[in-house]
Amino acid sequence: MRIVLSIPPSLNNRMYRNMRLTKEYRWWKSEAAQTIARQVERYHPEGPCNARFAVGVDLYWGDKRRRDIDNFGKPILDAITESEAVWLDDSQVDELSISRIEGHPDDIQMDANTAEIIISVVGQLAPF
Repeated sequence: MRIVLSIPPSLNNRMYRNMRLTKEYRWWKSEAAQTIARQVERYHPEGPCNARFAVGVDLYWGDKRRRDIDNFGKPILDAITESEAVWLDDSQVDELSISRIEGHPDDIQMDANTAEIIISVVGQLAPF
């Protein structure tokens, strides 16, 4: 299953010092969950299942700023969970791979600030 989303806000824009989620992050997560639900419906209209999953995330920024890619996995998994379209809980994810994809936008064929997510059921060769 392939999902394409905007990249979540940076870690600095996700939480206030008092550990409350920012308005920007709450908006991104809600929009991302709705986008995921629409995209997943084509592949898996039955709703969430209790299988074990492998998730691959490719991040396309379109610039050379320094970023820690490990800060982007959790919000993406949380948005998938909130969509209630793939799994019941992100604890069902057994494998997670996150990659930064660099290069000229014309060569990559993806919009800048986009995350491409591939979800597979563990043990199956084809994507979920």
